[in-house]
Amino acid sequence: MPKKDKIPKIGIIRIYKSQKPLTYLHFDEKGRLQLLEVADFLDSIRDGLGEEFIDEIEDAFEKIKSTPKTWKKVDKESEERRYGPTKKFDFVVVYELYDDGTGGVTDIYHPRKGPKD
Repeated sequence: MPKKDKIPKIGIIRIYKSQKPLTYLHFDEKGRLQLLEVADFLDSIRDGLGEEFIDEIEDAFEKIKSTPKTWKKVDKESEERRYGPTKKFDFVVVYELYDDGTGGVTDIYHPRKGPKD
């Protein structure tokens, strides 16, 4: 068994003790349209790339559902709006948490381009 000081330090995610998984997570209309737009664009670059992007967003969905408060807050005043990056594709997923234990993805965008209005 390696000593504690020999174990490489990996970024630590703060898990809230009171955190409960979301019962339901959906795309709002804007988020759904952005997902389809990005997937179509990526498919125009290489066939199947859009499907890979959708798979990555589905993985992000599962992470959001299981630990919704782990991702970063959009602003310090709002506990409800959060965001996080995708791994393979350089995109950001923004979502809102609702009082009823559900959530909604409101934006998907490239960090250099920012969210669309």
